[in-house]
Amino acid sequence: MNQLIRSGLALAIFLAALGCSIAAVRTSGSDRPRDQASPTVAQTPTARSASRGRPMFLGHLSIKGASADNRNLMTSIVVHPRLWEPTPYVLFEETAFGDAYDHSTPMSINIRALRDEARRDAEVASGFWGARRANVMVNIEGWPIQYDAAWDKPRAGASRAAYNAKAIAVHTAIQDGIEQGWPEIDRFGWWARVLTPRGVELRDLDLDVDRLNLESAPVMRRASYFASHIYPFRRLVADDVKPGVDQAHARDWVQPVHDAVEAMMHLRDALGGRQLVLPCMYGTRMGWRGRYKEQLLTEAERRLLIRASFEAGADGILVWQPIRSERERDEFQVAITQIESELARINGLSDPGPTMTLGELWGITNDWPGRAMGWMTKTDRKPSAPAPVSPDGR
Repeated sequence: MNQLIRSGLALAIFLAALGCSIAAVRTSGSDRPRDQASPTVAQTPTARSASRGRPMFLGHLSIKGASADNRNLMTSIVVHPRLWEPTPYVLFEETAFGDAYDHSTPMSINIRALRDEARRDAEVASGFWGARRANVMVNIEGWPIQYDAAWDKPRAGASRAAYNAKAIAVHTAIQDGIEQGWPEIDRFGWWARVLTPRGVELRDLDLDVDRLNLESAPVMRRASYFASHIYPFRRLVADDVKPGVDQAHARDWVQPVHDAVEAMMHLRDALGGRQLVLPCMYGTRMGWRGRYKEQLLTEAERRLLIRASFEAGADGILVWQPIRSERERDEFQVAITQIESELARINGLSDPGPTMTLGELWGITNDWPGRAMGWMTKTDRKPSAPAPVSPDGR
């Protein structure tokens, strides 16, 4: 019992420390030894995003879908507008382009048919949003542009040159079609699988990471921003706790976040430095795979995720979660409150301003046809807090 109490006290102290500023006493991934410690504690963080004079912002990633089940816009969430990107981000799934897109055998895709279908899809989405200005993201994690980042099935029977040429043609057609169907688009971005040193190591590739990512240049050069997921997949444990399976101390826990953001920044810089770098996180849960995929992020994990993105140089962060029930709405509201709190600290805001709903912020009255905006605004329950984590991280 005494040991349990001591472990609990140690974890409490650890979580309190993570609430403080976790600093950016680190250099870029290209010139830092891989075994150098990641973040150390400091009161005033500095990051490359801050040096560019940009505050770190929060973007809302809604889902463009063809059915009610995946057209959840999170419109009843209450936010502080000063911390939010004032233009919504709308997600297009690459696999949603129907018959014109074959995820398993991309080499057979009809480019003209794909462009037409992307245009029609964008026209539907534009009409749903009232032909208003929006930022658009297309998820292409399932079939990346680079040959060496792709799984075996999509590239089967294709040479590197043939695969890359087809991928560039396919993704260019998607962008052309979406921009034709939704002329009001402000920013266009790709949710793409960006290769990192660890990813290349796991795939047993003796190749330069930045050179591989630069193979996507013909597509990425046209984008306004880059995004890559920063799902942790591992549980965060205190430094005095021995990590178990799929668990990690803070310095190892944040390393994949730093790697992903820095890889995007290297690609951006190689293309001229114009694009924003916006990593994407799941609002409440750990991710989509692994031992803890159905578990909620703790407040300490969520804050560390935001802080690590800032330290690595991200311009902002995108957050998403389909909301299909009051419980998911309440969980997400707790997450947003914690994310906004950490962003306020990063941006030096003692008062982030008044609160309002996303529906009010964006002037939207309907969630999807036939359902009013406030379908989940009434509840007798208070938002549920994230599930507590035990001293061993479970």
